[in-house]
Amino acid sequence: MVRTLRPGGKFILTEMHRDGTTGAQFNTIRVHHWAAAVDSSLGGLHDRTFARDELLNFIDDLNLRNITVRDFPNTDSNPMDEKAIDSVVLYLDRYLQRAQESPMSASLIQQGQALKDSLRETGLHREPVLLLVAEKA
Repeated sequence: MVRTLRPGGKFILTEMHRDGTTGAQFNTIRVHHWAAAVDSSLGGLHDRTFARDELLNFIDDLNLRNITVRDFPNTDSNPMDEKAIDSVVLYLDRYLQRAQESPMSASLIQQGQALKDSLRETGLHREPVLLLVAEKA
């Protein structure tokens, strides 16, 4: 992206990261990592969530200037919102069906069931998000 950006052009990055601060955020991050493991075990490409510092290190290598970074912790909702939890449980159920096709199905299914239990016990918050705006030098 930076290669095609003209000098003075704006670079905008918004990306979730795995540096959650609450158990409810960690649940959401664990769901993403588990889904990535299911996809990867089936030959798909699905990366785990980056750490906040990893994202900033990527940016350091791009020769950008006037960098503004904002963090959105996403902890302002009710972590025990049943509708939100039910939605993620449905997502997990779809992935549990996919996990059955994996050579690692027993382990993945066990992990998926444990995630559903953890969601019901601890709840969920959206993962934290990093917003970065910069311009090409």
